[in-house]
Amino acid sequence: MVPCQDTPGIKVTYTAEITVDKPLVAVMSAVSVKSEEKDATTSYFFEQKIQIPAYLLALVVGDIVSQDISPKVRVWSERENIEDCAREFEDTGAILDAAVEVAGEYVWGRYDLLVLPPSFPYGGMENPCLTFVTPTLLAGDKSLVNVVAHEIAHSWTGNLVTNANWEHFWLNEGFTVFLERKILAKLAGPKDGEAVRQAAHLLGLNSLKYAIEVFGKDNPLTCLKVDLDDVDPDDAFSSVPYEKGSTFLFYLETLVGGPSVFDPFLRSYIAEHAFKSITSEVFVNYFKAHFPSVAVDWEAWLKTPGMPLVIPDYDDSMQQKSIQVAKAWSVGEISVDVWKSLSSKQVIATLTLLHNYDNITKDIIGQLESAFNFGESKNSEILFAWCRVCIKARYDKIVDRALQFVTTQGRMKFVRPIFRDLFAWDKFKQYAIRVFEDNKDFYHNICRSMVEKDILAAKA
Repeated sequence: MVPCQDTPGIKVTYTAEITVDKPLVAVMSAVSVKSEEKDATTSYFFEQKIQIPAYLLALVVGDIVSQDISPKVRVWSERENIEDCAREFEDTGAILDAAVEVAGEYVWGRYDLLVLPPSFPYGGMENPCLTFVTPTLLAGDKSLVNVVAHEIAHSWTGNLVTNANWEHFWLNEGFTVFLERKILAKLAGPKDGEAVRQAAHLLGLNSLKYAIEVFGKDNPLTCLKVDLDDVDPDDAFSSVPYEKGSTFLFYLETLVGGPSVFDPFLRSYIAEHAFKSITSEVFVNYFKAHFPSVAVDWEAWLKTPGMPLVIPDYDDSMQQKSIQVAKAWSVGEISVDVWKSLSSKQVIATLTLLHNYDNITKDIIGQLESAFNFGESKNSEILFAWCRVCIKARYDKIVDRALQFVTTQGRMKFVRPIFRDLFAWDKFKQYAIRVFEDNKDFYHNICRSMVEKDILAAKA
């Protein structure tokens, strides 16, 4: 589309004029300046005054409409979904305000959201001024909008302070997860905020353990700072830089004296390195300059594969109910009243924890499905966690529902683990491969190629 150097180490400003046939609309990762209509076309003019790397250049053209939900925030979607999308994301302005309190000035002008078609392979993409989000966030109860907090956090860590290359990806994603959870704590208020933040860190450890299990604990791609010589960055993509990175930052926070000390440091780090692309060494040196007496084995933390060297002693008070319910469900102690007392987030946590049990019988699965009908949940995270619990228990009845789920949306967070689980089940391995082959044109090319590699690994 444009001549550019595709590296996060180089940033540019841009302007654009996009002419489309009516009734199509064009939106970009920039501020809309004006539009001009002619008989059959509309020209849209955009300006991005802040330097960005090439990966944040985004353009969408479609029959889309918008709804303003605050002075700075607008939601875009396909026409038939706009009311649901606006309702689901109506608190985005409040999330942005909380982020400003945590991270400092928001410099991008607007923060618009665009809900993409279901084949979009990620939870979100942090294009400045125009975040992309997956429709799998439309749970109906706003319970999955933590993804929006994550993408908003990228406005500082990733978009302002950017990794110089993909070997330092944890500087983008580890910092953003850490900041996201600070934002969620701010939104929860002073009474519960810190417990909410630490519960999110605890839950994140589950996805980190899974990623390391898939790669192998000695795989160098599970290091924080990775060597990508002769490696496709897509092959290295996982939750490791997200969760291992945020765990490392939480550990550093505890070393220096907690949030009251680390929060001002974090804001100063962002302010000092805004509009730049940096390496891990830049962060290390900045930390050392501010905390010269704090001893950290930087080499080990950045270059040791597997789980983090230290798992912080997180506050699990917010997770205790889910821990207790998962334990009860694992032995068939099922109470409808207890289930009704759980929030959507607690149900997700409970099912995620339930997947860790090895003793779940098909009979227990049947009782849970009969009581709670998880297989028909409109909440994608609940359905995903439930499918994985059922597949692990070899509950045949879930297979078609699981395959329907992963062929009607293309979010890799859901698609790859469920296909991997089915590829590991001899009874349904070939069936799952056939279903994927029949539907592979539906997926984004990154998702499609990643699942194809999973199939090759399953056949090996």
